[in-house]
Amino acid sequence: MKKLLLINLLCAIFFSLTASAQCAPPTQIAAVDASQTTVVIAWDDMAPSIYMIWIQPAGAPAPLYEEPGIPAGTSPYVHTGLVCGTAYDVYLRKICDGEVLGEWSQPVTVSTS
Repeated sequence: MKKLLLINLLCAIFFSLTASAQCAPPTQIAAVDASQTTVVIAWDDMAPSIYMIWIQPAGAPAPLYEEPGIPAGTSPYVHTGLVCGTAYDVYLRKICDGEVLGEWSQPVTVSTS
């Protein structure tokens, strides 16, 4: 009985960790191009998915989990309408299983020129 409980517990932990890793935020987020009012953001898209992006003035508080963000599709993403000479923090998250929102990434600071 104890072995069965232990096996079930280990399986639950394994599948929980696997699911978490599959919905982890993207990595290698960077601005690959910038102009006065536009930035092009790219990231490592190891398992093609749909992503949400959050762009805000640098130093502002991180977005809450509930914040919807902007649909970014896949890498790279072009964001327009920014202010010239301004630094922005960019956050990305993956949408998993069609509707489950992953956690926001750590911020990456980008600047318009």
